[in-house]
Amino acid sequence: PLWQALPGQPAACFALPANWAEVKSLAETGMAGEKLDFAALAAGLDGPVGVCWYAKSKLATPLFLARFKDEASARKLTPLLSKVFEAAIGAHEYNHKNGKFPAQSKKTQGGTLLSRIVSSPYGNEKPKGDELGDQLSASRLFRVSLALTGKIVAFSPDAKLAEDALAVSLKRYPAAGDGLKDAPRTLLRVTPSRLAQLLQTEAMAALPKDDEPVFNGAAQNLLLPRLAALGRQPAVVAALPAAPASGLRWQPLSWSLEGKK
Repeated sequence: PLWQALPGQPAACFALPANWAEVKSLAETGMAGEKLDFAALAAGLDGPVGVCWYAKSKLATPLFLARFKDEASARKLTPLLSKVFEAAIGAHEYNHKNGKFPAQSKKTQGGTLLSRIVSSPYGNEKPKGDELGDQLSASRLFRVSLALTGKIVAFSPDAKLAEDALAVSLKRYPAAGDGLKDAPRTLLRVTPSRLAQLLQTEAMAALPKDDEPVFNGAAQNLLLPRLAALGRQPAVVAALPAAPASGLRWQPLSWSLEGKK
């Protein structure tokens, strides 16, 4: 179910075990001043967490996806999750009269989308026209977003990825599990062609030619040919050969190259 909810065409995707009791403890420590029922939220979430990176986004803006135990739990806990989002997301905005941009909530055909603008010189977007005027504290921004659909909750600093998760639920966007053999037991899938594209974009953005001519030249000559070689490799999949035994223990993995037997 996790792979069928994650948007398709990722550069790298992982299904990772989550200890929700530890997440509760971390939230209570990190948000000590907030009177929120983290115990109820942790009890309502279930199973592993998916995390994916996409060539069309950035290394700093992966998509995280988790599931509630059932849709009834999702409906009951959505207001609480909205309060957690409101409290946790956003830094102080020096040029905004309220200190933060407001958290927005909108109903869509696929579910609910929460978002908040966060100024950052490393943001993945530039403001559109003069929509924000002089309220931004930096020249770029993140539209940090949380999508809720059915019993699925998806989070990303890149709003487009959260919207993709809603589109997957409506069968309007491919899922990461499409064409994936043994999806229920798959732990990771890496597509080198897309991963190489993502790494090249990030490297060149970090080493602009005008500011870093020496390092940019070194990257052009040494890094990019290696990324091109990486991009020619087949996709790699790692899966559990059988349903995992209960408890915390080492598990064997079955590794395969897509397109090769």
